[in-house]
Amino acid sequence: MFFLISRPTEEELWFIIVILFGTIAHKNKYKVKKTGYSLTVIFFFLVITSCRDSQTSLLNSGIWRAGLQTMDDQILPFNFKVIPLGKEKYTMEIYNAGETIFVDEIQMTRDSIVIKLPVFEGYIAGSYTPGRINGEFIIESLGRRVPFTAVYGERNRFRE
Repeated sequence: MFFLISRPTEEELWFIIVILFGTIAHKNKYKVKKTGYSLTVIFFFLVITSCRDSQTSLLNSGIWRAGLQTMDDQILPFNFKVIPLGKEKYTMEIYNAGETIFVDEIQMTRDSIVIKLPVFEGYIAGSYTPGRINGEFIIESLGRRVPFTAVYGERNRFRE
């Protein structure tokens, strides 16, 4: 079944329930037996509660070191600071030399993150754990995708 490949959304689960219940009811010529109905309800309750979306992980607040991989396999490093605003909401300050860029468009779902950069045309999209982000800096109009990594707690912009 399709939901064994990835965790289904709540809408997909309800769709499955409606289809399966409709099939069971049709096979019984709309006369669902009390025992069969009870088992069906219990089964679907277990499916829904066990397949709920897992809670979004939190990002570590504080200083991070990020790097964009250039075409000649060099790393273009910069630092940023993650600032929590509340439940799963963050802002970011990106530091590059003497410049500070403020970012307030950060979307997080499960283990995915999208960071829309206000100064640049592109955005960062990838996966994350509390202490690491892996993804790409994407500029759709140019068809450009640049590998991006960030690690929490590294203050030095340049490695020695």
